[in-house]
Amino acid sequence: MQLKLAVAAIAVLSIVVAISARATTTRNEVQTQASSHTATSIVGQPTVSVAATYLGSASSFTTSYDIPTAAAPGNKFVTYAIYCQNINAKDILMGHPSFLKLRDTEGNIYSYDLSTFNVKQQVSGKTLGGLIAQTNTQPGDTNSGIIVFQIPQSATPKSLTYDDWTNRITITL
Repeated sequence: MQLKLAVAAIAVLSIVVAISARATTTRNEVQTQASSHTATSIVGQPTVSVAATYLGSASSFTTSYDIPTAAAPGNKFVTYAIYCQNINAKDILMGHPSFLKLRDTEGNIYSYDLSTFNVKQQVSGKTLGGLIAQTNTQPGDTNSGIIVFQIPQSATPKSLTYDDWTNRITITL
């Protein structure tokens, strides 16, 4: 019983230390092999890799439930296939849509659109659904899915940033 309490106390203390370190640590920038990606991590080398493939833009689409969905007037949907891999971390959360932000050429930043959860599309011969977080991933585990952003018709996407509070990976589009 005392061992379980000690382990729980250590776990809570580790979380507090990690949060404190996140707030005060300057990230060390690490270039990945792909020239269009920049990855940083507060723990040294990045623990995940992330890639994106542009799937197109449209003012409307049909969800995986055959329901037509239209962007707000003056807006469009832009869609990307996201591919994540756990490089070397145990028991991490990977691929949550809220980890991804889209930046346009004017500096505006967009969060994912909720329609992300209602998409399904063939990509390179594989059916991908909306990007959904995977918990407790282990080194080598992968996660892929589609993410949708709703942006103004006049906006031009510039980059995607994946930030899970440990890794920050920017993909130039």
